[in-house]
This record gives sequence, C-alpha cells and structure tokens, in this order.
Amino acid sequence: MIGVVAEVESYRVAVAELPLSTRLADDRAGAIVVVEGTARWCDGVRAAAEAGAAAVVVSRPVAVGAELVEALVADLGSLPVLIERPFLRHDTVADLRRVRDADAARPAVVAVDAVAAASTFDVVLRDAIGWLRVLSGGRPTLKAAGDGTALIETADGGSGPAVLTAVRVLAGSDRVNALSLGEVRAEIDASEAGGVVSTTTPIGRTTLPRRHESHERLTLRRALDAVAGGSATTDLAELAEDAHLAALVSRGIPRL
Repeated sequence: MIGVVAEVESYRVAVAELPLSTRLADDRAGAIVVVEGTARWCDGVRAAAEAGAAAVVVSRPVAVGAELVEALVADLGSLPVLIERPFLRHDTVADLRRVRDADAARPAVVAVDAVAAASTFDVVLRDAIGWLRVLSGGRPTLKAAGDGTALIETADGGSGPAVLTAVRVLAGSDRVNALSLGEVRAEIDASEAGGVVSTTTPIGRTTLPRRHESHERLTLRRALDAVAGGSATTDLAELAEDAHLAALVSRGIPRL
C-alpha cells in the first residue's frame, strides 16, 4: 500500500475506491503526490519531486507554454509523472491501438475536429492534437493554419495528410471527434464522459464499450503501476509535444 497526498477532492474519492493499494497521507516523501492543474502546476510538480515523491499526478493541467513542460521533462529524469487528460484518456488510446493492431499500413488520411467553450478551448485543442498524434503514428508538424483549420503532415513514417478543425463556441458541450481512413477505418468520440472507439473493416463495424472508470481513478491506477514497475512515463513529453503544436495552431483560430 502506498500513500497518496491529494488536496484535490476527486482524487481523495479515488483513493477511497482503491483501499487495498492506496491510503491518504500527508508526507510527500515516497508517496504519490497529486498536483492540481492550475496555472502554476509545473511548480507544483517540481516541489513534489524535490520532496521525494515516488510519482506525481497532475489533475487536468491548464495550458502552459510548451517550454515549461519541456524543462520539466529535462529536469525530472525518471520520476513518473502522470497527466490526467479527460479528452485523451489512456484507456481509450489503448483500445484504439489494440483494435488497429491488424492494420499494418498507416492511415491514408487523418481528420480531427474539436469544439469547446472559450474557457476550456486551449485544453481541448491540446488533447485534439494528441489524438492527431496517436492516429497518425508519427510526429505532427504544422504546414498551414487559418480560420480554425490546420493542415498537418507527419514525419517518422506516419500517415498521409492530416486536417485539424477547431471551433470556439459560446455554449455547449466540449467534444473531440477523430477519424482515420485506412485498411481499418477508426473513429473516436471523446467527451467529458469518456471516449468511444469504433472501427469499420470489410467484415463490418464494431463499437467498443464506453469506459466508465473515473478519470481520477484511471490516472491513479496508472501511477500505481508506474511505481510498482519502477518505470518512467511519456505523459510529460507527449504533453509538451502537443502543447507546442497547439500554440502554433491556435494563432490561426479566431477568438470570440
């Protein structure tokens, strides 16, 4: 059993849901430390690392400069840092990769649409770009952007062209819809409620069940696995990559 230091109430609930492996604690040394994703969350991660945390969980981090996240990647070494990204859930990504194992060829086209309120737009855009990265299978680079649309190409043997559209709205539910076209057609519908993966092949269409585990419990379980396995995670590096591209794309999106 490992201690969890969490001031975020939803994570205290998640600890209660994992009574055989976690307990609430006050001492950050050797514990999983939950950092609230406010504007200074990078400082919170550094403070937890300096206090001797075994792992750090960042709860719904707001968008910050990619250079700040990159500095964390460079400075923290092998410390596991898990990022809660509601519109880019780790289990939904795992579902997609599992059903696409049979697809030897990269998708020919990737398209991702993001719709979000102004207050949450930067975070949703960042997660939408994360889906573009996952679906394309390569490193996305921006070719052109304007009026809420971006043309992306991928290096490292990734997919063909990718298109991202992003729209700010005054009201309504935040949502990311993603599509990849190839030997397997894959569709992702990601919202606050979770993600749904659907695939279409010559033999028919399959829709996987929506995951109902809370975002907090999922992220905390991943932190437990990282501590038990003694392995670093790629969450921070992926967040930095997505944040960098999101900043470039957002310059071509009209503000309300």
